[in-house]
Amino acid sequence: MVAAVVGDTDGVAPGFNLAIDWWRLAFFSQCEYVIDTSDSDNNFLYTWTELTIWPLDWLGAGVVVQRTRVADLGFEAEPGVLLGLAWKNLSVTAYVFDLDESDQTVVMGVGLSF
Repeated sequence: MVAAVVGDTDGVAPGFNLAIDWWRLAFFSQCEYVIDTSDSDNNFLYTWTELTIWPLDWLGAGVVVQRTRVADLGFEAEPGVLLGLAWKNLSVTAYVFDLDESDQTVVMGVGLSF
């Protein structure tokens, strides 16, 4: 995949998605390399990776890690946990980061397959 980047950073972001399912395990990783066309010092790698076990067809739990660059703070890797629910073609996943902090970050994902 390739994306255009516009805003404070202008450039391109080539990347890929990788998904491997085996038995009740699911591995997913998305990586993008952001190339700033005006200043190569601003180039960085973004990744989102998760490993999930689905003990039941409708319930999954696992670990997730996100690596990104926060503006003016440098690079940051954030580990977290996830809980997924699935029903027919619909899935809902909650991700919780910063477990060791008093103020956690929660991300919700909703998917519909067809």
